[in-house]
Order: sequence, then structure tokens, then C-alpha cells
Amino acid sequence: MRNRRKITRQRCGIKRCLAALGVLWVMILLAACGTSVPKTNPKTTAAPVTSGATTTKAPLKRTVKFMAAGDNLIHDVIYRQAQARAKGAAPYDFDYAYDGVRALLAKADLAYINQETPVAGAIAPPSSYPRFNSPTELGDAVVKLGFRAIGLSNNHMLDKGAQGVLASLDYWAMQPGNWQPRPQKVVTIGAYRDMADFAAPRVLEVNGIRFAFVAATDGYNGLALPNGSPLVLPLLHDEDLLRQAIAAGRKVADVVTACFHWGDENSPNVNDAQRELAQKAADWGADIILGSHPHVLQPMESIDKADGGKAFVIYSLGNFISAQNKAPNLVGGVLELTIEKIGDVSEVKAPVFHPVVTQYGSGYSNLHLVAWSDYTPALAQAHGVRSHDSRFSYDYIKELLERTGLL
Repeated sequence: MRNRRKITRQRCGIKRCLAALGVLWVMILLAACGTSVPKTNPKTTAAPVTSGATTTKAPLKRTVKFMAAGDNLIHDVIYRQAQARAKGAAPYDFDYAYDGVRALLAKADLAYINQETPVAGAIAPPSSYPRFNSPTELGDAVVKLGFRAIGLSNNHMLDKGAQGVLASLDYWAMQPGNWQPRPQKVVTIGAYRDMADFAAPRVLEVNGIRFAFVAATDGYNGLALPNGSPLVLPLLHDEDLLRQAIAAGRKVADVVTACFHWGDENSPNVNDAQRELAQKAADWGADIILGSHPHVLQPMESIDKADGGKAFVIYSLGNFISAQNKAPNLVGGVLELTIEKIGDVSEVKAPVFHPVVTQYGSGYSNLHLVAWSDYTPALAQAHGVRSHDSRFSYDYIKELLERTGLL
């Protein structure tokens, strides 16, 4: 009996040894085949993607909050008010006029504005309609707000002639762009010193996403450059030039933005020429199309591109600030777009429109911007424009925004 138990124990031991040898042999075979068994960590929430012995990282995701504003239309009321508010050595102080949107714009990683008037204060005094000119301190206020992409392609750019264009370019070129928290350069779009300057794409890089800007206008109020001037001021009807500019931007940037000064003044309706050019620009490679010139708001939409993608267009951003005296001209806004880049693919996400009202009292006194989120029926009732246009009210603004599809 004892011998049988001993033999049984010996057989069990042999079986255990053979099992162990079997496991060892399987592990040797696996090692020889180059297959690894990944180690697990109970604290790890997501296992890495593996291919053989190589770990593949998820594509890097980058985002930029881009904002755009419409016509910065500086009438004499605005610069005279800035002159009256100036203290110390500064001849003008525009801060009060813009304080109401400062917090909104501070959220942008990159911001664009259409500078509707020349900033040629270095060569000529300030002037208003019909031949505008703004003091350089106005430009300082624009930079202080955080705008880095400055659109100069509009019908008033030649109001002070070729010398006014050069003075404006000289002023903007001197801007250090040293505002916080993101010190960066300022670029101008739509006015160029010569063809070589035009051929160099206007590019700004933010958070690893590169933006190229192209701009053109439908005219200069009958004014023209003198014969022989090397300056280049693109026009919308020169489609070959626009197509080349968009293609050049497409080669060096993730996002191409086309800024067009077009449409019918004071009309909330998009005309056929706007729609046709928007489609062409999208097919040429533009991702974002920003409209200005009507001085009133027009709708925004996504349109299909020839390559199968989508382009975003807002046909008119309206006035950013002005001293006009009709109700629709005093309602503008700031467009907010989130651009997302995953790996090498960039996408323009759903837009957000932030309405802004130009507010003033009787006689255009205390003119300043107020974000719609801060606006009230009482402010609308007290608005000085009501003596010129009795339609103006809180409900009128709300209905206008809803009708345009921006609220």
C-alpha cells in the first residue's frame, strides 16, 4: 500500500514537471516568434495602440479660437471724443469707446478686423466722411484690443492717396505686437508695397496652426493709384490674382481666410455676385470667408468645396464701431470660430456670433461699444439714434439678429 502511494506521488510529480516544461517550451517558442504580451497596469485608463513591438501615439490635437470683427469706421465724432478724453501727453484716448468688448476679445487666440479708414496720421490730420483718415493712436487702440490681422482692403483705403496707403503700411509695420499674454507680430492684408510683397503669403501661426490671409475689395470710390505706382491693391474682379493668392496660402498654411469687401451698402440681403465669388474662393481653397462693406449684418453659412470639404462664410460682419445714424448700422458683432487640428487635418467647428451694439447719447455723446449680453431695453430706449431713427429698440435689435440668423 505504501509503495502504491509512493508511486502515485512520483507520477504526480512527473506530471507537474512535464506541465512546467510545457509552459516553458511555449514561452520559448513565443519569444522566438517575436510576439510580446503587453504588461497591464490597473491604474492605466487606456492601453497604448501596439503593432508588434512598436507603440503608436494618438495624433496631436491643437485648437485655436479665432475671432473676426467688421468695419472699424472712425467718424469725426469718435476721434474728437478720444481727443476730449485724452490725458497727459497722449493726444487721443480711444479706450473708452472699446472697453465694452475688451473682455470678449481677450478670449481670442487670434483676431482679425477690417480697418475701414487709413491710419495715416503721420502725414495728414484726422478727417471724416467722405475722405477718411485716422490718427495713429486709433491703431494703437486696435492693437491693444488684441487684433493681429488687420484688413486694409476696402473702398476708403485710397482716401489719402498713395501716400496715405504707404503711411498706413509704415505705421502697422512698426507695431511690435507686444500685448499680453501672447506677444506676436501684426500683419496687414489687402495693401502691398509691390508685387513681390503681394506674392509673399500673409501667415500667422498660433498654437501650431498656420493661418494664411488674402483680401480684396470691389473698388476705391472712383479713386485709383497714380500711373507707375508699385503699390498693389487687389480688386475682386481680378480673379486670377485672387486664385493665385489663395493657392499660395494653401501651400504654406493649415487654414486660408479670404477677406472680401463686397455687397450692397445698407442691404441685409446677399447678392448674386457675393454668392458666386464665395463659391469660387471655396473651390480655390479658402476655408473661411469674411465679408465687410454693407455696414449692416448679413447671414452666415457653410458651403461645399470642390474638394469635398466645407468652407464657412459670413457675408457681412456689419460695423464694428461707427457714428452712423440708422438703426441697422449700429448692430454688428464679433464672429468666433474654433479651428481644430488633429494630426495634419484642420477643421472649422460650429460658429458662435457675439452681437455688439454701438451706443451713444444725444448729439452722439459718450459713444462706445456694448456687448449684446450686457445690453438692456433701457439702454436702447436712451439711445441717441432714436431722434434720427425711431425704429431703434431692444426688440428691434433682437428681431434683426433673429432674421439674419445670428441669434
